[in-house]
Amino acid sequence: MTKTIPNLLGIVALLLCVLGALIFCEVIRPFRDMSIDGPIALSAWGVGVALGVSCFFLKGRSLMLSVISVAANILPLLAALVLLWVLSHSNFAWH
Repeated sequence: MTKTIPNLLGIVALLLCVLGALIFCEVIRPFRDMSIDGPIALSAWGVGVALGVSCFFLKGRSLMLSVISVAANILPLLAALVLLWVLSHSNFAWH
């Protein structure tokens, strides 16, 4: 049983990555408003990163699953944060 818990957390982290991407791309749109959906997607990726990092410290983990779950969550999280930063510093004069 102890070997399955870290692997289960890694799989949950990957599922949170997919869930965050679906919410961010408005495939799953519970609120149909990015001001509400955006923070939900960012928090899903953040929890996914936390679960992936916590898998590194558990006994009986799959190292590749832990690395993939961290990378799969941190890349869209950083990309979304950079996109939000660029949009916040834009004056939209090019529209």
